[in-house]
Amino acid sequence: MTYPAGYRETLTHYLTVDRGDGVTRNIYISPAAIDAVRRGDRIPDGTITVIEAFDAQRAVNGGYALDSRGRLIAESLRVDEIHVGERRSTWLIEDTHANTNFEGWNFRAFNFETGAPIDRELNECFNCHDRAFRTEFVFTRDELEDFARTGTIQYFYCAAPARIPCQ
Repeated sequence: MTYPAGYRETLTHYLTVDRGDGVTRNIYISPAAIDAVRRGDRIPDGTITVIEAFDAQRAVNGGYALDSRGRLIAESLRVDEIHVGERRSTWLIEDTHANTNFEGWNFRAFNFETGAPIDRELNECFNCHDRAFRTEFVFTRDELEDFARTGTIQYFYCAAPARIPCQ
């Protein structure tokens, strides 16, 4: 898997998730995946997803600053990394980070600034996404369908802390 250089221009921002721990996440996906979902098809091979996590601005009262819609205001990348998922049927054994079948999905983290892969154990990614087997291992499938139907970036608030799934 390689760093998706220029992903903000080549992928589509379809969802923003604000969390109770003051982190806001932007989620991007390949346009071909949106087209497939719009047709009622499965997410295709070659699909790439990217998650960016930002710390929210702090408010004067010690809470988090909100915009006019009541949403967190992103300030800076939470960590200097992005999380990437790629669906491909041609992975080699040495390319995968878990010996389980995720219908072609593989995950990796990359340094945001340099694009260098971050080598660490990714079992937490696979263990978490295992729970999303009914939605092609994509937790935000419903929001992706809503974006495909409306063309409007979806939003939701999740009270769960850290990387605990909201669903």
